Amino acid sequence: MANTIGNQPVSTVSTTDPFAPRTAATNQDTQINKNMFMQLLVAQIKNQDPLNPSDGAQFLTQLAQFQTLENGVNMAQDIAAMRSDLDSLSTTTGQQKGTVADMPAAKPFPFPYNENFESYGSAQPWGYLPHYFADIDGVFELADRPDGAGKCLRQVISQKAQSWAPEWSPYTIIGDEKWTDYEVSADVFFDGGGSAGVMGRVNNVGGGYGSNPKAYCLRLQVDGTWSLTAPNQQQRNASGVELKTGKLDAFDAKKWHNVKLQFAGTTITALLDDAQVASVTDATHRTGMVGLFTGAGGNDRNTALFDNLIVRPVGSPAPAPTAFPATLTPMYAPKATSPRAGLPANFPDDLPLMPALALTGASQSDPAHGTGRVTLSGAVTREAAVAFFDKSMKDQEWSEDESRADGDHWVMSFTKNKLKATITFSVGNGATTATILWETQQ
Repeated sequence: MANTIGNQPVSTVSTTDPFAPRTAATNQDTQINKNMFMQLLVAQIKNQDPLNPSDGAQFLTQLAQFQTLENGVNMAQDIAAMRSDLDSLSTTTGQQKGTVADMPAAKPFPFPYNENFESYGSAQPWGYLPHYFADIDGVFELADRPDGAGKCLRQVISQKAQSWAPEWSPYTIIGDEKWTDYEVSADVFFDGGGSAGVMGRVNNVGGGYGSNPKAYCLRLQVDGTWSLTAPNQQQRNASGVELKTGKLDAFDAKKWHNVKLQFAGTTITALLDDAQVASVTDATHRTGMVGLFTGAGGNDRNTALFDNLIVRPVGSPAPAPTAFPATLTPMYAPKATSPRAGLPANFPDDLPLMPALALTGASQSDPAHGTGRVTLSGAVTREAAVAFFDKSMKDQEWSEDESRADGDHWVMSFTKNKLKATITFSVGNGATTATILWETQQ
């Protein structure tokens, strides 16, 4: 652009493309133009006509204009440099967080499924959390049944939390979003009044503001009243669209009751204690997970107990309790700094140890005769410990001699070369004890 300093015309200041990548030449050209401007400004002031001096305000205006232009050019160059960096970042490959060598392939959730909550031993090392459940509202924890018949799941929150978003009812979900036709059932027990029930075809748990699910729910209340509903996210903080309701005669709230939903296409059937109470036709939800819940929406909250959650094809026999992988170990189990710390010196190097089992009691060994005994204990199930040693021993090329039940114990024996190892598993006080005996055979 044409410009003047004082009354005198000056050369035009030129710049490179402001969106071109920044280079050393571009910076140099910008610096030369700035120096030229300052030199011309000083020369003009020194050589102005004393009888007709230049306007000082005009000097300041021209200087401000040049500064604005220079800032604009620098900003454009910075943006171009940032764009170049982002282009480089977006074209890299192989990014990942952590160092997972072999990512396991995706698998469908086990079906049928039977969780009786009896495989955990002591609940504390597991953080009181059962496998695979996801609490959306409330807190569902492993607990002892009040009748002493083993363990169960308990919703422990009895008052509504102070929440910035609408809150439905305490509920937890599990399963596969692709499940379509199935039946879900659970035993419920009221230890704090209110209501409890099962959910099916759960396909949404809220969109970031509020936690109303999209699902079908069969709710049983402490007075025997029941309702089959379909909650949705338009009815924030409400129990849902009512499909059917009723009340059981001569209801005993001090007993466990079975609550069941069956799905076959658009037909939804509700059963209480294996007696059908409702059958409706509704096509709102076609697929989804299962869940357990308490409370009746709004501000109502109550504790309740759940046991024997079963998901299976409609009308099929009850499946055996689901066997969990031996690799599932308690998250809070104490871990020794060295799994072999404190073991006898002649403990065989190729005899594996389960990380979740810690050395307990006194060890015995007779190095002269190549024999010894150690006792280990930890909060794992006997089934998990047996599965671990069975696989690990065979991986270490031990040959299995036998595997048998002996009263309340499970005994396994292996040989390798001239060495024999016998492992006896027993359960007590919420922990599994493994006694390992090794001896050199003649």
